[in-house]
Amino acid sequence: MLEDRLWKVTRTRPARVVYEALAARGVKAATMLLYVCEEVPAVRPPEGVTFARYTGGAYPADARAEAYADLDPADEVLFALVDGEYAGRVFLSARPVTETAIDETVDREGAYVWRLFTDPAFRGRGVASALVGRGVALAREAFGVDRAYALVARDNYPSKRTFESNGFEARERVDYWRVGRASRRRWRSLDDE
Repeated sequence: MLEDRLWKVTRTRPARVVYEALAARGVKAATMLLYVCEEVPAVRPPEGVTFARYTGGAYPADARAEAYADLDPADEVLFALVDGEYAGRVFLSARPVTETAIDETVDREGAYVWRLFTDPAFRGRGVASALVGRGVALAREAFGVDRAYALVARDNYPSKRTFESNGFEARERVDYWRVGRASRRRWRSLDDE
């Protein structure tokens, strides 16, 4: 599918460098979808996948250690291991979390599922889906919430499929742009589209 191939181009290291350079100069744009899950999915991880739970600020580093800077000690981190080797992680929070892509603190009822990452060596093997499913169950247990939500870039087709396969539904869309001090952020229900 052409859209999948374009998504892969925008997620390359050179494209990320350009995006970050523009953002540093005050130019940013994003369209994201708010996904909501109101039922804990049944999780059956692929063979050889196990999980490790970390909380209280005692988070082991992985290849993307800079991601941990935004964590709070009350947050949960769930790691996926494949035959004991690090394969990915997801963050879970029951507090407002600042989403840098849209320069806004997101605060909705439930647990926020964010910074889902699967090591490239383990992609396409169900690891991300297992992390999301197990993460929603963990959030319910750890935070006592009945719903979970996530923000996913509109063009991030792999993540959209992962969340949808775990019972998440796209409910809202946010369009955001900023050039210097001028900015616009618009949330709207997908029912209105």
